[in-house]
Amino acid sequence: MVAGVGTSGSLSLDIQAGEAVFSLDSVIADWRHEDGSETLVGPYGEFDYGPLGPQRLESMAIRCLAPALRSLESRLSGRGFRAGRVLTSDSFVAGRELKLRLGEAYGALVCDMESGAFAWTAKRLGGVPWFNLRVAADTLDETLSDYFDKERGITDLLGAKTLEAMKGLDRIL
Repeated sequence: MVAGVGTSGSLSLDIQAGEAVFSLDSVIADWRHEDGSETLVGPYGEFDYGPLGPQRLESMAIRCLAPALRSLESRLSGRGFRAGRVLTSDSFVAGRELKLRLGEAYGALVCDMESGAFAWTAKRLGGVPWFNLRVAADTLDETLSDYFDKERGITDLLGAKTLEAMKGLDRIL
């Protein structure tokens, strides 16, 4: 089993800083921001990089279908965990409007820089079961500079929140 554990940024009005997101669904969308549009780039050549739409989004999604993990996902609801998609990018995502737009376009609760790599690697290894556990480092309304302003204390806080989420997950397992 492959487990990706760490922090993420909120892409949803419903996700608050410190909240844990359990994910069996990841989308890799590496982009550059040029003139306000997204240009997909990166090493994941199996994806169709045409205009984003429902079919292309489905082709980009990497899902863990392991029955035991799917069962766990439904048991986590209401126990301090949120379940949903993680968007992975090679860029920091800052600013409320961009976060809202990306969350809506990709159907993702949070964004990070690693989860897709864990999912993609597990898929490439023949469908090894995987999951991602992410603790939101910021709210939708915080910018990247807000994160760096509070970064000194936030690292310890997020580390403690992540450890707390892992212990909670261990108790449920």
